[in-house]
Amino acid sequence: MTQKFSYFVCLLILISFSTQAQQKIYFPYFELVSLDKDTDFQYSTTRLVKSYTEDSHNVNILLPESNDNYYEKETFFESIENAKAFGADHVMLGEIHGLGNLFIVSLGLYEVSSGNKIWHDMVKGSATEDLDPLLSRLGRNFNTSIKAKDDVEISEVTEYEQQGVELAQVKVNHFVGLLIGGTYLFGEQTSSGFGISYSYDATSVLFNINFEFYPSSGILNDDNIRRVRNGNFNLGVLFPLNKKRMT
Repeated sequence: MTQKFSYFVCLLILISFSTQAQQKIYFPYFELVSLDKDTDFQYSTTRLVKSYTEDSHNVNILLPESNDNYYEKETFFESIENAKAFGADHVMLGEIHGLGNLFIVSLGLYEVSSGNKIWHDMVKGSATEDLDPLLSRLGRNFNTSIKAKDDVEISEVTEYEQQGVELAQVKVNHFVGLLIGGTYLFGEQTSSGFGISYSYDATSVLFNINFEFYPSSGILNDDNIRRVRNGNFNLGVLFPLNKKRMT
C-alpha cells in the first residue's frame, strides 16, 4: 500500500510539473515592411514584445543568435526547421508595417508539428511613441481570445486612438464648473446659493475641489427667525474602478 501511494504521489508531481512547464516559442525577429532596415529598431521591438509576453504568460520566447546586422526574414519552412532545432513547439512570426506615419504591428502563432496558425492579432499606431503600448497589449493578450485593440488601459491610449470616435476622448486636464442650487434643513427654510467646482484629471486619478455658498437662510426660534449663512468646502480624490477606455 505504501509503495502504491508513493507511486501515485510521484505521478501527480510529474503531471503537475508537465502542466506547469514553460511553453517554448521560436521568434525570428520582427520583419520591417516599408521601413528602413534599422537593426536597433528591429532588435528593440523584438526584445520588448518578448519581455511583455514572458511577463504575462508562462512561455519562453527563443530568439536567433543576434549579430549587429539586420535579421533577414526566414521562409516559413526555415522557421519551422529552426524551431525544431531550438526544441520549440511553436513559431511566432511578426511584422511591423510602415504606411505613411502609421505603424501596423501583427503577430501570429503557428504549431511546429502541423504548421497550422493557432492565433493572430494586429494593432495600429500613428507615432513612434505608440509602439511601446501596442507591444505591451500584444504581449499581455498573447494567444488569448481578447483582441489587443480592445484591451486599452488609461496609460496605453495611443495617439492614433485619440483621433478616433470610438474612444470619444477630449484632451483636457482641467475642468471648471458652476453649481446653482439650494440647501434644505428639515423643518426650516430652504436656502438658495451657488458653487464652483474644479477638477484636475491626472489620467489615473481625478482631483476635485468644490465650494458652495448659501448667502441667507432662516432658522426658526420661539420668538423670531434667525438669519444665518452657510456653505460647504470639500476636497476629493477619485480613482477609476475600471481603467479600460476611460479618462
